[in-house]
Amino acid sequence: MPTTPRFIDLVRKTADSLDCHIEGVSTDATTGSLTVAGHGFLTSRTNASNRQYEGDELYLSDAQASSTLTAALTATGTSFTVADGSGFAASTTRPYVVSVDGEYILVTRSVNTFTVLSGGRGRIGTLPAAHANGATVYGPVITPNPTDIAAYVASTGVFTPGAAWTADPGTVVSFDIFTRGVSIWDVRRAINNALWKMRYRAYFPVTLVTDGDMRAAGFANWTASASATVSKVTNTNARDGPQALRVLAGAASQYAQSDTIFVDPTNAGSWYVWARVRADVGTARLIAYDVTNDANILTEDWALRGWGTLDFVVTLPATAEALAFRLMSVANADDTYWNPVIAYPTGATELLLPSWVERKNQIIDVVTAQVSMNRADEIRYRPVTWAKPIEDQSNPNNQVRLQMLPGSQGPLWIDAYRAYDTLAGDAQTTFVDEDWLVLFASVELCKMLGSRPPSENTSHFQREYATRARNLKVWNQDRMPRLAENVLEYIG
Repeated sequence: MPTTPRFIDLVRKTADSLDCHIEGVSTDATTGSLTVAGHGFLTSRTNASNRQYEGDELYLSDAQASSTLTAALTATGTSFTVADGSGFAASTTRPYVVSVDGEYILVTRSVNTFTVLSGGRGRIGTLPAAHANGATVYGPVITPNPTDIAAYVASTGVFTPGAAWTADPGTVVSFDIFTRGVSIWDVRRAINNALWKMRYRAYFPVTLVTDGDMRAAGFANWTASASATVSKVTNTNARDGPQALRVLAGAASQYAQSDTIFVDPTNAGSWYVWARVRADVGTARLIAYDVTNDANILTEDWALRGWGTLDFVVTLPATAEALAFRLMSVANADDTYWNPVIAYPTGATELLLPSWVERKNQIIDVVTAQVSMNRADEIRYRPVTWAKPIEDQSNPNNQVRLQMLPGSQGPLWIDAYRAYDTLAGDAQTTFVDEDWLVLFASVELCKMLGSRPPSENTSHFQREYATRARNLKVWNQDRMPRLAENVLEYIG
């Protein structure tokens, strides 16, 4: 069954499965030592080897900071600023790696600004990518972390790092040791490779509203009004997908506004709009907003308790060049939840699908929604005949789109397979079959480490790869039988 394991726990379990990981908790630490009083690290055996952990990698697993980008970062950007850099390791000369979305970046820091070193984008097997305003940046609290173990004394349980830490780690410190030449970066990369190749099946709304399905991390695509508290929630208030957008009003008429959608002012036409909403307290209001003329075009309210739907067609003014949607909580302290918000022009004959839809055979069906007559919080999906996926291999950005009959309207979803999102921070989680992911990641790790220069460790990972790859192929075929091999990259 799917679970929500943390990234650091997935790292540990993947490394454990290949017998290259040990973890523990210290009883004391300084900038130049880590002391462990527990059995296995501290021993009175006179023949215990002081070289047992020499050269292995030591990682202080509770020493990770995070903050958010204050502006978008392009794929070629050479610096970026976060809201609060005080939690990260001080650095103007000693570089370290931070992670943003799925990219690792080599940087130095001064106050809230990170400077990217030459060649520092897309490190450790990742690719340079654009990152949205509000994306979370993860990095070390102290450096170096991880570090090699320069010395170990079995009779005292004292580890000496290869370089002194920039700050005292504290007294009780959770740590991980990676053996057999494995680095935590290797394991992280293997897990993200696996997540990128794995697929899960779900219903995904078709909408031109950026993050209209509310699946993106954070709310960088939604601008909060002055007294609105906007957040993503993953509790029972998320009905159609893993998250919903919450708008809590601190005064009357507070809202979250979508990113702007640019329209043709000579042929703005009409738009179909459909949203699922829950008014936990007060009244929810959906506003089609003319950004060009700073005017509300049409509003619809939902004031009943529980989930409901707002469904309308709005005609844009001929002068409108930009459109947005406001998700409003009408009175002070009103508390509303939204998921999803679907919008597209009714005259559209084609709608681009998200870039994660790379092949038409990822899509099982195109469906519309029918709300239950007895329960407003239940949606039933039924296939449609007026929209079908088509593929355009000549388009490098959006290869798959929906072909629609002119004048068609209604809330649309695709029943499709999608890759899991990659992970960046230790505490991040993923909703996935944990055993499946660990097996997949162990295969990726074996493939990576087995291709390194020959050694005793190389032979170990090559042997492990052969068995695990066979097991993984059987597991994949059982879970994703409909996916062709050009969509799912089978191992083995």
